[in-house]
Amino acid sequence: MQRIADSVDRLTGVRYSQTHMGRLLKRWGWSWQKPKRQDIRRDEAAIEHWRDVIWPELKKQAQEQKKTLIFVDESSFHLCSHHRKTFAPVGRTPAVKGKRGQSPRHMVMGAVSFQGRSYYSWTQGTVTGATIVTFLKTLLRYWRGKLRVIWDNAPVHRCREVREWLCHPDVQARLSLEPLPPYAPELNPTESLWSWIKRKRANLTFKDALGLGQWLKRTTSWIKRRRDHVRKLLKASPVH
Repeated sequence: MQRIADSVDRLTGVRYSQTHMGRLLKRWGWSWQKPKRQDIRRDEAAIEHWRDVIWPELKKQAQEQKKTLIFVDESSFHLCSHHRKTFAPVGRTPAVKGKRGQSPRHMVMGAVSFQGRSYYSWTQGTVTGATIVTFLKTLLRYWRGKLRVIWDNAPVHRCREVREWLCHPDVQARLSLEPLPPYAPELNPTESLWSWIKRKRANLTFKDALGLGQWLKRTTSWIKRRRDHVRKLLKASPVH
């Protein structure tokens, strides 16, 4: 608050106390917020067009053609994960040792519909075209009828193995794909599920990747059964 008061003083020559500066900000409709990270390569016009034009049309087509809209995304869960605040003796800040980016991990693939139904699969290896094809095949068994999968434009989603599999007539009869604009993760409601799972994951320790995998299995199994909870999480998405 002091820095804001100093900036106002420097720009206008008017000096406010921290208390009064807080009152003014509240009166002006300002609040204390943490900035969101956004990639500088975002095309804001394309994102706005998708949200305001393409998305309503997709919903209309899904209703007319009796298709279920499925959002798909991948997320990584490392053994050395993000940590939140915890208790420790005064003056002795806890230290978590490990090499960032090199700890064992699980890559989790998730799919969710606005009806609250979700499905998850994970691997300790890299997500490949074969992994994506296997996942999509499972979705066709898990959901009945026609599906429209909405996901980001990652290279693995456009690789040769995926394109060749999509050429099969029986696949084309049931499955269609829709890419999201690049660098716009907020348009994928699956991000709300990842955020919730990672909040639950924070400050938990596991002996090895097997323990982390078992925890992920229990957690995703729980959330699959709680469709009402999934629907509540999805309401935070701008495309709900």
